[in-house]
Amino acid sequence: NSIGSAYNKMGKAHKAIISNKKALKIQLKLYGKEHPDVAISYSNLGALYNQMNNFNTARTYASNALKIQLTLLKKDHLDIATSYNTLGSIYNKNGNYRKALTYYNSTLSIRLKAYGEEHEHIATLYNNLGILYINMGSYSKAKEPVSYTHLRAHETPEHLVCRLLLEKKKKK
Repeated sequence: NSIGSAYNKMGKAHKAIISNKKALKIQLKLYGKEHPDVAISYSNLGALYNQMNNFNTARTYASNALKIQLTLLKKDHLDIATSYNTLGSIYNKNGNYRKALTYYNSTLSIRLKAYGEEHEHIATLYNNLGILYINMGSYSKAKEPVSYTHLRAHETPEHLVCRLLLEKKKKK
């Protein structure tokens, strides 16, 4: 998984997928289907396929990860939050906004307990919610998460894009 992560950071998602699939094959052989490391590999593959807009494959891998995690981990474990967030992103990109909202809210609940309000993961999640509300056409709901992200975190390119999208849509 580390090699796959390195490939992904270099912008080589296809090589990252190949590396993560090799890791998954080894893990399945060593540990069987019900192991936290197997879940992490499924989660990584779900995120990679989501990044490549291959939503059906992404959903399958992310769902497999979540199923294992819900069996093995406490319900407020951060790996579960990561899987919820990945599924939220998949459903958001795929236009299933209600499911995305459910998964993002589940992510938020876990991460708030773990990190508190003042953390970059919380700011990013509020940004994701802002983008989701924009996609849903709920501009008044989008304003609060975007404003919170802008005030609480350093403005990354993603946060700036979200804020600019909101401003652009409000002007129409």
